Amino acid sequence: MNRPVLSAIIRAALDATGATSGWIVHQSNAAPVVVAVGGDTQAVVGRPLLPGSPAALAIATGQPASRSIAADDASAHGAGAARSMPGWLLTIPVGTSAGALELAKPPGDEGFSIDDVEIVSLLADVAEAALDEAPNAVPTPEELAGELRRLQVADPGRYGVVAAALSSLLGAS
Repeated sequence: MNRPVLSAIIRAALDATGATSGWIVHQSNAAPVVVAVGGDTQAVVGRPLLPGSPAALAIATGQPASRSIAADDASAHGAGAARSMPGWLLTIPVGTSAGALELAKPPGDEGFSIDDVEIVSLLADVAEAALDEAPNAVPTPEELAGELRRLQVADPGRYGVVAAALSSLLGAS
């Protein structure tokens, strides 16, 4: 597991979406376990989430979910460890690695857009490689920045911000 890359992915996802907190979880035994955190969160690396949490559902179904959360929504309990109940939650499964990338925004913020889902899905693809134990599975910063530059050329408005953020975070030119 490449924790520095996982942390960089969370920071890039927060920057790209305006989310205030995020975490990556990986299925370990019976429950997903937090493996990386970022932003304003009480999540602790190594802490398991509730089995019925949104991340656990994303891992089980392989489906992304973006939704608003009511203050009394019991189904959102166990959504990472945002300092308070999130107003919005975006949960993206991490490929076939039995993981999920989850972001939260506070009540009153705008929800997550389709562009946010696409960008975070791209970052989840990179997280899949970082969760893999194989040392060559994680792209180098240069490979990742090159792929994002290619996407930026195809759709500058959508991927330019993410390409710049990841290039800066990972030290690529």
